Amino acid sequence: MDEEKSPLIIVFYLARDMFTNVDMMTNYTNSIKNYFDENGDNVRIFFFPTDNEERLECINPVYYNDEEQKQKIGRLLLLAEKQFDIQKNINNE
Repeated sequence: MDEEKSPLIIVFYLARDMFTNVDMMTNYTNSIKNYFDENGDNVRIFFFPTDNEERLECINPVYYNDEEQKQKIGRLLLLAEKQFDIQKNINNE
């Protein structure tokens, strides 16, 4: 994973019931995405439901020195993009 191009990964764990209100989630996720886009930040954002406490986790791949860990993060990102069709949704294709 190239350090210059490695995105910061931000994972939002939100209350499961928030995901039942599609309009609210769409507005919420779009406002967060727009904020990062307008600032030109290299960020990948993921939203997952949780039945536990809501939280925010941040992974900065640049700080992983172990090549195996960097490859694991890269594979996880590709899997998430494929599974959730993230790039297609982001690019409105």
